[in-house]
Amino acid sequence: MKRKWKRALFGSLIFSSAAFVFQACYGAPGDFGYDVFIEGHVISKSSKKPIRGIKVSITDEDQYAFTDVDGRFSFYTYERKINIPMIFQDVDSVENSGLFETQQLDVELDSNKISLNIEMGEENR
Repeated sequence: MKRKWKRALFGSLIFSSAAFVFQACYGAPGDFGYDVFIEGHVISKSSKKPIRGIKVSITDEDQYAFTDVDGRFSFYTYERKINIPMIFQDVDSVENSGLFETQQLDVELDSNKISLNIEMGEENR
């Protein structure tokens, strides 16, 4: 009985060690890219007040953020060799009733932190 207990303990230690070595060598790949932090402030062109509920996204990704009550947004994306194509949309019907025009912008990547100040005009109805 004592021998079975020692054998089970030794076997589990060997298995755990092998699993650890395998994970260390062949585990999930790390993120070796550089991240870029994008933040900004969206205001109304006419009233100069912050706009809440604007969807800020990168056109070629599923990544987006909505502006808060102060019109601020922020998110991370990966570094690119070219400009970052962004779009600012009033997509909700609750906050602004689709009042503001969609705006597209190519943001020049010059550092790992980008700060934007965007003025959105109202749609002509």
